[in-house]
Amino acid sequence: MPDDPLAGLPTEDGGRPGKGKAGGGKPTAACAVDGKPANPRDIGDLRAALAFVQRGPKSWPCPPRSSGNGAGLRIAIDGAGKVTAAEPTGPASDVAAALAKKLTGKSIAPRPEGSTAGTVLLTFTPSKGR
Repeated sequence: MPDDPLAGLPTEDGGRPGKGKAGGGKPTAACAVDGKPANPRDIGDLRAALAFVQRGPKSWPCPPRSSGNGAGLRIAIDGAGKVTAAEPTGPASDVAAALAKKLTGKSIAPRPEGSTAGTVLLTFTPSKGR
């Protein structure tokens, strides 16, 4: 298993981090996105984090500094492993809402526990050398 659990997942812009445009037309820096369960002992939070690691973006335009360094997503997964809903929680809700749209409808490997919901905490780390 690679050190980066998000390694190899496609980026939002076809593999060209840092090429996105901010609202003012300026190029935006790309941030690596990391997802961790809100509570590492809660099965719903673990499955939410798994869904994000498997199907979420590897990088994303860095959120404004005023948004802080993190965001949260509440993710619902059905018994077949499909992400049926993803809603932003906490700071950077505009960024989390955009990430939620990209995740909703994707599937992870089915699990015998059935449907569940959990929260994943996202952190954004600016890419170096860009």
